[in-house]
This record gives sequence, structure tokens and C-alpha cells, in this order.
Amino acid sequence: MSQSRTMAACVLAGSAVFAGWGAIPAAAASSTEGKPMHLKPLVVKDPTFQMEAFRLLVPADWKAGGQIHWRLHPQYPAAASVTAHNPAGAEAVFFYPMVPFVEGVRHLPEGGNYLGNEVRRHPGVPAGYLTHFLLPRFRPGLRNYRVVASQEMPDWAKASAALNDARALGIRSAAQAARVRIAYREGGREVHEEFYILMPSLYMVGLHWWGTEWASSVRAEPAKLEEAARVHLAMMNSLQINPRWYNRERQVAAMLEQDCYREQARVMALSSYLARTQDQIRETINASYWKRQAAMDRVHANFNRYIRGVDVYTSPNSRRAVELPAGYKSAWVNGLGEYLLSNDSDYNPNRHLGGTWHRLTPAR
Repeated sequence: MSQSRTMAACVLAGSAVFAGWGAIPAAAASSTEGKPMHLKPLVVKDPTFQMEAFRLLVPADWKAGGQIHWRLHPQYPAAASVTAHNPAGAEAVFFYPMVPFVEGVRHLPEGGNYLGNEVRRHPGVPAGYLTHFLLPRFRPGLRNYRVVASQEMPDWAKASAALNDARALGIRSAAQAARVRIAYREGGREVHEEFYILMPSLYMVGLHWWGTEWASSVRAEPAKLEEAARVHLAMMNSLQINPRWYNRERQVAAMLEQDCYREQARVMALSSYLARTQDQIRETINASYWKRQAAMDRVHANFNRYIRGVDVYTSPNSRRAVELPAGYKSAWVNGLGEYLLSNDSDYNPNRHLGGTWHRLTPAR
């Protein structure tokens, strides 16, 4: 196996551990009347390593959960998924795991495995990925739907971490991004669901390597979709990967990549890699972690240029800025990492909810 071919297998995916509007209007930041929005941290643990993998904010009264998916891939052996829904309504947010693909492997049939990548033809556009891959695999019960609109997001595509990494190595690459809205009936009511898909591609040694760097969706009744979209943004922008878990995931990737060079990855048991990882965060892995976080921030920032649905606040107890749904007059945080947003200027969660809440300051 040539080193260049292995490089192609390993570059694609960007920040894959997870995974222009016009025809569809952007969420308006002014429609935030009603009860305050209360957000709490969701901590997703990896039972393999018995530690926290990542965390993000979810509405306090929603049910939510996440999962780490392990597979034999030489650069990205882990992917993540999250589901959160309102038990009292149709609102829901989904984050889908990244699946790496390759096209053009002549000696393998459709559906085969090549260096950890599934052999499949490229669907052409993000809407094609949605209908031919994402929905059948991750939402198989959703069948009687119709696509009501699709809009490209070129600036978001340009922010792709995989695209920029590949170009830095001189690899021919491209990326596509789009928002696709579908409509269907759920629980006897009409609902709309918007999917956000970022798909990088790279072309090397006669093969087309492709996949999703990001895929998520938000669902609600049409009149409530804008409000649910703010929840989606809050979850997306609050995602934090645990550096200790990331260190171990990178160690597994390095081991698999070395075996990929020696053509032994397929016969090695994944469990042996997991057992051999260590807690020490090496300097190179630590630098890689912050590079990954910066890449995620860049992708999310370009995504927000389209949405324009978040406000940035500074916390009295942290140097890290937090992005929360836009359009609220005040924001509060407590010691548990929960957030509350309100348009009532007299509302004080210390009186209504108890505990110790601190008002956040809008960033300038």
C-alpha cells in the first residue's frame, strides 16, 4: 500500500468525531416571548473508557442522550451521536455520526470496506446524502416525508476542516454544505425538520474519498421551528470534548494508522487498542486537541453567519465565552453549568428557582 493512499484514507473527516437561506427564511431573533429557556449540561460518557467523552447544553425539561460509536478506521475510530426531544411536544434535535466513504475501488463491491471506509457512490449533493444514506440508516422509521426546500451554504462549506487540511497537504478537494427541509406527520400532527449537512470530498490515487463532517437536524411544528432552531444552535455551539477522552481516541487512531501502513488493521481487534491506551495527555495530542477545537469553532462560526441566532456572553466564573440563543433580554448561569434566558426584565431565577444564579454579561 502506498503512503499517499493511506494519507488519503486518513485526511478525510475533519472534526468528524461528531459528524445561504433564501427559499427558507432564517430564524428571527425577536420571537422569544413566553417562558424562560432553561439549559442544563448533558454529559455523554464512553463506557469503553469509563469516562466523559463530551458534553453540551440541552433544555432542562427535555429528554436527551448521546453515544460514542467505535469502528476500525485508521484516523477516526470514534464518532458521536446525540438525540434530544421535548416529551411534551414535537420538538427534537439530532446530531448524527459521521460515516466515511470511498468511491472508485474497482476490486470491491458496493458496500465493501476499504481501509475502514465504506465503498459507496457519492450521492451528488447533500440532499442526496439525506435521502439515500442518512434517513435510511439513522431514521429508518421516517418514510412518508416530502422535501419542501433545499438551500446551499457555500461559506459554511469553505470552513470545512477536512477541506483546509487536505489543501494544506496539496490534495485536490472540495466541500458541499446545505440546509434541507422536509415535512411529514408525527403523532398525528404536521411537522417540519431541517437538516444541516457538511460534506467534504478529496480526490487522490484515482479514488474519491467522501463523508460528512457535520450532520444534524431540528424538528418542530412549523410555527415552533424557529424557537427549536435556537435550541439546536445552543447545543451545537456548547459542544465540548473531554481532552482526556480525546487523548485516548487519538492514541487508538495512531495505533490503527500504523497498522494501516502495514496492512494489518483488518485483523487487529479493536479491544486490544482500547486496553492499551493511557491517561497521559501528550504534548502533540494536546496541540491536536486545541487545533480540533479551533476547527470546530471556525465551522460553527461560519454556520452562525447564516443563522444569526446566537448571542455571546461572558461568565463571571470563566474566561470562556458562551453562545446562547439570541433575542433574550437577560441570561443567567448557576454553579451546575445550567443557563436560563428570559425576556422579563424583572425575572430573577434566584427567587423563582432557588440556588445561586449569576447574570451573564453580553460580550462586546
